[in-house]
Amino acid sequence: SHPIQIRLEEELYLSSTVEITCNASFQLTYQWRMYNCSSSICSTSPIIINSNLITTSNEYFLPARTLPLGLYQIELLMTMFVPSSTSIQQSRSVYLLITPSEITAHLVPLS
Repeated sequence: SHPIQIRLEEELYLSSTVEITCNASFQLTYQWRMYNCSSSICSTSPIIINSNLITTSNEYFLPARTLPLGLYQIELLMTMFVPSSTSIQQSRSVYLLITPSEITAHLVPLS
């Protein structure tokens, strides 16, 4: 679908909602990954940013001016660990388009 568009000077805050119906005890971890895309083809290696960590948070904050202009895929990989069982993984992605700022120059003639 259409990417989320933000300007270079804007921050990005993503939050995911996960609903799990499970009677067993489990641990849930999240890993946020970001990929650089050109046209509709995204790289297979994630971009390394300090915030690309395995975490227990379903929220992601990207400060302004962290990435250059362009198209990116942001992926959330969720892993559910159930004791005495195999882990279950699920991922979802959104696309992000970083655009230039709208700077309007007002030229004034010098006399």
